[in-house]
Amino acid sequence: VEGEHPAKYLNSSYAKSRYLAGIEHIQGESAVMVEGIVDVYALRAAGVSNVLALGGATISSYQLDLLRAKYIKHITLALDNDTVGQEATERIGALLLKEGFKVSTAAIQG
Repeated sequence: VEGEHPAKYLNSSYAKSRYLAGIEHIQGESAVMVEGIVDVYALRAAGVSNVLALGGATISSYQLDLLRAKYIKHITLALDNDTVGQEATERIGALLLKEGFKVSTAAIQG
């Protein structure tokens, strides 16, 4: 929309709430959770494995089921270090704890 700030990412036609980018590569019971697929690629390029992306700053019950189906028990939240990411870390972290996951946080520099 003219006059508004441009979006950080363009929306696509896939349902973000029904997908966790990179979950097919997770091995073991721990995963690093980031907001976007670009974050997954950047962390993998830096040597960090077991990274998956939410596709935004929210998590759905379907995505929680995907985590359970993959037997993931520990999530390290490494969401964006902006206000939205920080608020999402608190909200998603609390929900993950309530759902029985172990949760830690990490700050990604750069």
